[in-house]
Amino acid sequence: MNKRYKLIFILFFTPALIFAQTNNEVIKQIQKLMVENYVFLDKAHEVNSHLDKLMAEKYFDAYETEEELAKALGQEMQKITKDTFFI
Repeated sequence: MNKRYKLIFILFFTPALIFAQTNNEVIKQIQKLMVENYVFLDKAHEVNSHLDKLMAEKYFDAYETEEELAKALGQEMQKITKDTFFI
């Protein structure tokens, strides 16, 4: 991943990671940020639906570190948006 995009990703999502305690809380905050800030609102909603489905399946419960969660979350978001800066 390009260092510039990695920095943008970190800066965009860091506030959500600081105050959240569980993986699902982190994801819920990121979903809110997606709707508020992502340029393609339809894709933001599509990503959020996808993440809701994965949370219902407890997909993200297996990730114990912030790094593991960030990588898995970025990969899942990129599947929908096709934006490479999410990985």
